[in-house]
Amino acid sequence: MFTSRSEFRISARFDNADTRLTARGRDWGVMRTGLDVLRLPGVGSVDNLVARFAAAGARAGADLPLPLDPRTLLHDFPAHIRRRVEIHAQYAPYEARQHMEQVRVARDAALRLPTDLDYDRVVGLSIVEKAVLQATRPETLAQARRLEGVTPAACVKLLAYVRRETPGSSSGGGVPGNVDQAVDDDMETLNAEARAADL
Repeated sequence: MFTSRSEFRISARFDNADTRLTARGRDWGVMRTGLDVLRLPGVGSVDNLVARFAAAGARAGADLPLPLDPRTLLHDFPAHIRRRVEIHAQYAPYEARQHMEQVRVARDAALRLPTDLDYDRVVGLSIVEKAVLQATRPETLAQARRLEGVTPAACVKLLAYVRRETPGSSSGGGVPGNVDQAVDDDMETLNAEARAADL
């Protein structure tokens, strides 16, 4: 599966695959015992080093200097663990934004889309996304998410547009206006990546 088609793909990286999948693979019974023993200590070491930075007053992913100065890293951790923590710090702000977007879209999955919605007016949608949405005319945001060719980034932009242009739009729950604006601002980078992936 191409990561560009993965929902909220910033957290689906090769460098954190063991952190995300080792425990799940073990629970499903598909993890070889040797690999399980090999990977889990590394995961614990990453968490341990992040905790040490946090205890020292540096909030990993926010105040941690980028790029990390190797001299500030603790010598009792191997180089590959230090590198993992550095990557974690670099991606953490974007993962936090992505989580906000994920919560927002999931909460408003039942949002009803206007039947006369002009998708050409939704800024940030790719040509492919506009064509798919115009052709299928999904009734809700949840239906739009399931369409082939429509990215999670597009759904966030679509949600923000409907919220602005359709006062009193109905959904499973409201979203504060400041959250809408924050997500709109944060999505610019993700939209550029999504459009590039479609080219």
